[in-house]
Amino acid sequence: MQTGFSKFFRSSLRDAEIILRAGQRIISEINILVENSQGSSQIPKSNAQLLNAEIKKKIARHENIKSMSFTRNKKIRFSTLDPVCAAQILSLEKISNVSVKTNILWEGITSRFLIYEIPLGISLNEIAKELQETNNFEIIEMRRFIKTGSQQQFSPVLITILGTTLPETVKLWFINHRIQNFIDKPRQCTTCFSFLHSTRFYQKTAICINCGVSHSGQCSNNSRCINCKGDHPANSLNRPEYIKEKKILELKCEQHLTLGEARRRFRDNKRTSYSAVIQTNTVNLDMQDYLEKKLENMLTSFQAILEKQTTLIMEAFQKTMESVLSHLSKIFEMGKSSHSPLRKKSCWKRAIKEISSELWIRCKQYASKLRFYIKNAKRMYWDKICNNISNPKMFFNIPKKISIVTDTDQNILQLNNRFITHPQLQADMFADYFASKNAYHEPLPLDFLYDKNNLLNKPFHILELHSAIKNSKNTTPGADHVTAIFFKNLDHGQRDVILRYFQKLFDNAIVPDSWKHAIILPIPKPCKDKTQIFSYRPIALTSVFSKTFEIILANRISYYLNKERKLHPQHYGFVPFKDSRRATYLVHKAIMNAKLQNFFFVGIRLDIKSAYDSVYVDGLIYKCLQIGIAGKI
Repeated sequence: MQTGFSKFFRSSLRDAEIILRAGQRIISEINILVENSQGSSQIPKSNAQLLNAEIKKKIARHENIKSMSFTRNKKIRFSTLDPVCAAQILSLEKISNVSVKTNILWEGITSRFLIYEIPLGISLNEIAKELQETNNFEIIEMRRFIKTGSQQQFSPVLITILGTTLPETVKLWFINHRIQNFIDKPRQCTTCFSFLHSTRFYQKTAICINCGVSHSGQCSNNSRCINCKGDHPANSLNRPEYIKEKKILELKCEQHLTLGEARRRFRDNKRTSYSAVIQTNTVNLDMQDYLEKKLENMLTSFQAILEKQTTLIMEAFQKTMESVLSHLSKIFEMGKSSHSPLRKKSCWKRAIKEISSELWIRCKQYASKLRFYIKNAKRMYWDKICNNISNPKMFFNIPKKISIVTDTDQNILQLNNRFITHPQLQADMFADYFASKNAYHEPLPLDFLYDKNNLLNKPFHILELHSAIKNSKNTTPGADHVTAIFFKNLDHGQRDVILRYFQKLFDNAIVPDSWKHAIILPIPKPCKDKTQIFSYRPIALTSVFSKTFEIILANRISYYLNKERKLHPQHYGFVPFKDSRRATYLVHKAIMNAKLQNFFFVGIRLDIKSAYDSVYVDGLIYKCLQIGIAGKI
């Protein structure tokens, strides 16, 4: 369906049915306008008591009407929270013997957002059907924008859904798309440059955009805004009236209000008036700079005080220890002349008497203060490092990258007290060693097609291939020497050919022989003896075709596991948004919380030797069949 300069899709549901479905969502308020069915006429404002009695007769659930009022255009506005009552209001045909029609104010029950990276060749009907099947929302309308004066389409799709809460992401063909809240731009009349009406409702003479006066020819006057009387043109983006209108539209979108209600709330709130908006921004910036400087000065002075206190405590501690040691040295010198145990015992008794208890207590106090300042300084230094790094994952990547640095200059292997340096002999040794770790066994006869899962075995979609190619890394190619950049530079027609090829392999359950061949590279393990063959782990360089196909299948399985909640809530690794770095960050957070509260933190780490090589493949497949991963996948 074509409407204006956009491709438009509208739900086939009637307004009454949409209102009833809105009752199952989170909404703010249902507002309905009742107007004369003849556009040029108005509803006469009759006696309120008679109108109330008529409404009670025609609407069974009239007690749920929150309010009723006449607008400036002589329309009647009903507000209610009951969807059944709203549906009954929509069925009104006459009020005070005047034929009427009803319209829903969608702002209170709908939300709008944009999604990007949607191929232009897919129809809005197909997108709407897939979105409603995989996400828990009801689509009211969709719109794809087209450039004015041409047929060039844009990728963003504007979607209006039922309800006032928006998800963070939406699922479309197994791909998570982040959404962007849609806020209208301020609309200005091109004749009088007012924000209160559109151009088609203004019938007077046009005025100049520069000076605000009606004249002909090129303008030579000074700039003067018709709205705020400032020295700038009426279409300047920095004018206060434009900033005010943007704030009103943001308020309208955030609180799901009509434009008139948003204007009234903005005008009533003195703290958000348009003059205060400009002043507040400046004041906030100045206050932020002032607070940053103040905090920086406080931190500098605190560090200076900390260093000074540490120096004083160290000096006092040193003097106290010198005094204690001097007393002890005198006592031990007295005991050097004789090694009798009785003499040594008397020396210790005398030492206890010579060194007063006050001196010992003072020494202990200085030592405890010194430990406190050192501990506090370490904690502040650690917090400073953590605050300087905005992303904790980035911080944990630093030691990880440092730890995996290995020295590859050494190319000597030792076997039976012999050093082997020839590359071919070394390659044969690695091949025999890695092959011995993967012994062949006869697979069990399992029924893979039992209880076929239609969600995992549906035909591939072009968006799945686009996502797999986009998210693939530019890694080293396999034996076919085809790189990932080659895939990323393919056009839509070439990608369609690859998609059909993947679909054929998927339907026939065939794995090409070229995908089974890989280049095996030995990678030395960190902190291991590089002359020993068991100090290396293999890495396989496989075909990019195989990697892309595996990514598509992995995305489907990951989506199924998350949707059906097949994994434990505290499972980390090989799951989107729950990788091992997140688990490391949570452990670090738990350690810091225990440290601040003086609690103990106990962690148990289990490391299974050769875990990947010792996986029981048939048992893993059997487990997959038990949780519903069956069929061609």
